Amino acid sequence: ADTLTEQGYEISRSAVGRYAMRHNSAARRLKEAREQTTALLQQIRENQDVESTELASAILIDGLTRRIATAEEDFDALPLDKAGRLLVQLQRSTIYKERWRKERLAAIESVERNVKARMRQMVQDDPDLLERLQQLVSEAAAEEAGRDEG
Repeated sequence: ADTLTEQGYEISRSAVGRYAMRHNSAARRLKEAREQTTALLQQIRENQDVESTELASAILIDGLTRRIATAEEDFDALPLDKAGRLLVQLQRSTIYKERWRKERLAAIESVERNVKARMRQMVQDDPDLLERLQQLVSEAAAEEAGRDEG
């Protein structure tokens, strides 16, 4: 503030402090966004079956939660109809995700039943082999279904 005043600019120390806080806050948000993006990309690399809408919802919920936590006055000024629409959109997202999860589990169970039925037809003369193959199919189906639970 003293340096700027010497150069002919009228500015208070508190104005410089407020500017620094805004600048630091913006830099912190950019750093957090970069870290979050890096973590999401890593998650996608490690878990190829993660649905993009799930990631988008997670980012949106995180952003809204931060916004609500840090901006009570803005939230109080949010029109009731807009707040209601946001809530409905989030609930729909949760419902769609649950519906997708149930449909996926049903598809896994259907594939498991079909594979086992075909194995019974093809390997009916070797009951031990049939039992071992069906166990492998059940384990694979349980593992795949477990991905949705986690």
